[in-house]
Amino acid sequence: MTTDGYSEVAIGTPKEKLVEVYGRPASRRTIDDDQVVYEYYERITLGTNTVEIRHYFFVITDGKVSAKYVRRDDVPPYNQINDDQIYPYSGP
Repeated sequence: MTTDGYSEVAIGTPKEKLVEVYGRPASRRTIDDDQVVYEYYERITLGTNTVEIRHYFFVITDGKVSAKYVRRDDVPPYNQINDDQIYPYSGP
């Protein structure tokens, strides 16, 4: 799933179409007897480092997308200056 893919999913899209185009969700959570949340995610990288993770959520009601939302998580940078011990402990 990407931001463009997320934008292309319209309210009312059948869940079968969502899974057909974007694959099985990374997670699936029931929130009510008649609602399920599908979660997809995208890792944004800079070189070999993940700098952001975008979570795309689709609420499925009666077999169709009834709502959708995004959550973005920034991955905290490793700050060597604030780390007292940058190498694993090797003993005395």
